[in-house]
Amino acid sequence: MLKPDDIAVALQDRLGDLTDMQAQKLVYYCQGWHLAWTGRPLFNDDFLAYQYGPVEEGLLRRHRDHDLEPTGAELDADVRNVIEHVVRVYGQMTATALSKATHAEAPYIVARGGLPADAPSRAVIT
Repeated sequence: MLKPDDIAVALQDRLGDLTDMQAQKLVYYCQGWHLAWTGRPLFNDDFLAYQYGPVEEGLLRRHRDHDLEPTGAELDADVRNVIEHVVRVYGQMTATALSKATHAEAPYIVARGGLPADAPSRAVIT
């Protein structure tokens, strides 16, 4: 199974350097679209409903510590199609715009459970 870093590296290969927030949100969208289209997750790691949107903590920790590095992962056709779709639809959005988009969507809203916008949360987004 792939890791969030594999997807982030593939996105970065197509879009250039990504901020931490851009990487998080774009990888989140890849996971969501892959689930919607195939019924299978890209990876088993969870996204948490942080104050600024979905965050996969392992990717956040690794990306903050250093630049994303090639992983050598093999991406099948389904994964490549999802990545290309996410690049087309979301790839030109700023980190702030991506964060705002995720805040308006049901999975994030449900996971936050009515918390104030500035409240911390570690709730898993299902």
